[in-house]
Amino acid sequence: DVKKLPVSVVSVGRALAFGGFCGEPFTVFGVELKNRSKFAMTIPTCTTNGYNGYFPDESAFTVGGYENATSRYQKGSGERLLNGLLSTMDEFWANAKAN
Repeated sequence: DVKKLPVSVVSVGRALAFGGFCGEPFTVFGVELKNRSKFAMTIPTCTTNGYNGYFPDESAFTVGGYENATSRYQKGSGERLLNGLLSTMDEFWANAKAN
């Protein structure tokens, strides 16, 4: 069963972008978003436009824990969500005027 998950982006030129996850991603995803974003400053946000649960990273599934046990998603879903968000941010960056 496949569920489409929304991502959200708001940007100000190429200077600032907010990248919105539709739930609670593990911290590693926010750090990765900031590191891989082309924008001068990137601010990750959680529970943007809805709440779809926890998004653990792949390595967390082997350790266990509350978030992994209650996540509605398979291993790798958080990484796919991050990549979708980065792809959307790349489109925004490409369409923005340079400062």
